[in-house]
Amino acid sequence: MQAEKILNEVVYLHREILGENLIGIYIHGSLAFGCYNPKQSDIDFLTVTERSPSLTEKRTILERLVRLEADAPRKGFEMSVVLAEYCRRFVYPTPYELHYSKTHKKAFLAAPDEYCKAMRGTDPDLAAHFTVVRKTGVTLYGEEARSLFAPVPRADYLDSIRRDA
Repeated sequence: MQAEKILNEVVYLHREILGENLIGIYIHGSLAFGCYNPKQSDIDFLTVTERSPSLTEKRTILERLVRLEADAPRKGFEMSVVLAEYCRRFVYPTPYELHYSKTHKKAFLAAPDEYCKAMRGTDPDLAAHFTVVRKTGVTLYGEEARSLFAPVPRADYLDSIRRDA
C-alpha cells in the first residue's frame, strides 16, 4: 500500500476512535524531510489530543496500527500521543500519553493493557520531533502545526539531539 493510502487510514482510525478529543496528526521524520523510502523508513507521526485517551482508546489505536503494519513499510510506524497543552506550552522533557513503534510490537501483543498503562511518561526526543513538525512537518489532520506547536528552546532541541545520538 502506498504511503498516502496508509496515512489516510491512520487519520481515519484516529478520528473514529478519538472523535472530538483529536486535535491533530502530524508527520515528522523521513516523510517530512522528503527522503522517505518504504524499504528503509518508518512512518513517524505525532497524535495530539486535548485530554488523555482512555485505556480502551489507546489499546484500540494500537490494535488497528498493528493490523495496518501489514501494508506499511518494513519498519512500520513510530508514533506518540501527546497532549495539546504541551504543544502550546512546551515542557522539557516532554510528557507523552502513549508511544509505539515496531520494536514494541511483541510487548504490546503479549499484554496490551499493561503495555498501554506503562507507555506513559516523558521523552526528550519529543523536543526534536516538535521542532521538525513546526518547521517542515506535514499536518495530516487538524490545527496547523505552526499555530499549535510553540517554538522549542534551542538548548532543549540540542539536548534532545545529543541524547538521541
